[in-house]
Amino acid sequence: MAVHIRLKRGGQKRQPHYRIVVSDSRSPRDGRFIEIIGFYNPIAKVEEVEIDKARTTYWLANGAQPTDTVKSLLKKKGLWAGLVEDAAVMAKAGTPERPVKPLVPKEVVPEAAPKPVVEEAKAEEVEIEASAELPAPAEIEAPVETEEREPAE
Repeated sequence: MAVHIRLKRGGQKRQPHYRIVVSDSRSPRDGRFIEIIGFYNPIAKVEEVEIDKARTTYWLANGAQPTDTVKSLLKKKGLWAGLVEDAAVMAKAGTPERPVKPLVPKEVVPEAAPKPVVEEAKAEEVEIEASAELPAPAEIEAPVETEEREPAE
């Protein structure tokens, strides 16, 4: 899976604003994304660019490729050289500053806790109950026959 750092458009007609997102390269421009790492507002008098440096470094270290536009925004902001160096150091070390948290927390089970043992007597009772005879279904009454009338001529 190729991961890209790119812009996701928002806003109204002629009033765009963008989120800087990490997404799968196969997803559409405004479609599903993995994480939002910043925003960009080109309409403001002074262009507003805000980027989470730690998360950008993390994703660059893990192989995410920025688009040309995002790369130029990082260069304008003066972050590109520092991010590339930090990402190279993190990639060599293999330890990200802040790992991605799993969506579902894992349950912690102590190793010393004994596993519950199913008693054989209970298992036998369940088998006996399942094999018990079912009551016979009620007899179905035959439909009442009605007299057939011959059509009048």
